[in-house]
Amino acid sequence: MQIQKSILITGLSIAALIFFSYGILFVLDVEASLAWGLEDGPVEWAGAIALAIAGGVFARIAALGSQGMRSRIWLGLLAALLLFGAGEEISWGQRVFGFETPEVLEGANLQAETNIHNLVIFHAQDEEGARRTGIARWLTSHRLFSLFWLGFCLLVPAAYHFSDRLRNLLETLGMPIVNIGLGIFFPIVYLSAELLLTESARRGVDWPLMETKESLYSILFAIVAIEMLLKIKRSGNLKRISAAEFMLKPKND
Repeated sequence: MQIQKSILITGLSIAALIFFSYGILFVLDVEASLAWGLEDGPVEWAGAIALAIAGGVFARIAALGSQGMRSRIWLGLLAALLLFGAGEEISWGQRVFGFETPEVLEGANLQAETNIHNLVIFHAQDEEGARRTGIARWLTSHRLFSLFWLGFCLLVPAAYHFSDRLRNLLETLGMPIVNIGLGIFFPIVYLSAELLLTESARRGVDWPLMETKESLYSILFAIVAIEMLLKIKRSGNLKRISAAEFMLKPKND
């Protein structure tokens, strides 16, 4: 009962955060909304800090020794990916420390910044401004990230939860399983932004809306990581944790 209560409180808190984060863009005037989603503004820094926290927590879980080697490899890769994302979000501190963009990136980066995700090859438009087609349109940084959270935070937990065969496969692979009760908030964040896109474009705050969406994803990853760590500590077993411990309900319920 206590665990279910904590899940309910967490869910309501996340829902309130989503409502507030998107709603503030339509309460503030346009100038304030643009400042809210500005480069190195509060939204971007919140996302970078959340990704760093998520990466650090996943690294901590991997180092606890509570997982098998395969799980620790997955967790290490996940930690590295999220910490990389944190650095990318703030262009590795370029505007903070004031260093110049390396020549190898300057010409190929749409914003002439020290990061990878703004390279031309990872954007929806090519150098001439034409929209990419075919498989190239799925290789943009935004779509790749969307495919990542969709698979890791929603499809994999759903497969684990509803298929015994896939559950056995995922446990054999040592795949960390996201709490499905948290995973459902990722598409909620996405769909909410899509529903608000027309109105935000009319007000001229579509860019802050997209920055807010990305920041919410990052915060959700931090929550997912912390929830995994807390479940391990509550179990009192730091030698081995079944993937079933990461689900909304224990496997034998």
